[in-house]
Amino acid sequence: MGIKMVTQAAKRMQKTIEEAYLDLLEKESFRAVTVTQIAQVALINRQTFYHHYQDKYDLTDRMTAAVFIRVRELIEVRLAQLKRGESVDDFFSFLNSPATQRLLTPALRRRVTALYTIQYDQLSLSQRIHDYVAANLQDLLAPGAPELVSDLLATLLTQVLRTVFERGEFPTPAEIRALKAAFARLLN
Repeated sequence: MGIKMVTQAAKRMQKTIEEAYLDLLEKESFRAVTVTQIAQVALINRQTFYHHYQDKYDLTDRMTAAVFIRVRELIEVRLAQLKRGESVDDFFSFLNSPATQRLLTPALRRRVTALYTIQYDQLSLSQRIHDYVAANLQDLLAPGAPELVSDLLATLLTQVLRTVFERGEFPTPAEIRALKAAFARLLN
């Protein structure tokens, strides 16, 4: 029982640290935020921070990994729809699905929006989502389709997800039609 209490206490402390970090990221750039600032906002000492994280990069990586797992689950369901031959309209309708609605909590929106702004290496949330989608789209495209196609589609879908999290609302059917029409015009 003692171990579980420590685990719960550790989880609460990590949440406190993460929330302090998010507060700072809403005001300052990733590069400007320091461990000292995070500790001050979290009302802890630096040693407590270092007990849970190596540095702000470790904190960012762990937060990114946790968010990516949740977003990846959603993407997997939607990619399965495409593999079953559902239309792109059906694919985009996932944005209004109950699964996506549950994902779009204010707390998760805040995390995703903050993490999307951090670009310090290839492990950024945006890059992780993009790479995952691109790899899975390659399986859906015609054999021999250029990697450029899956890369561009992954970029589009990554940006759609980012917009959903930033706006806190889903693209309307009219916006989706406008997006498809714009692509059709570009391709002709």
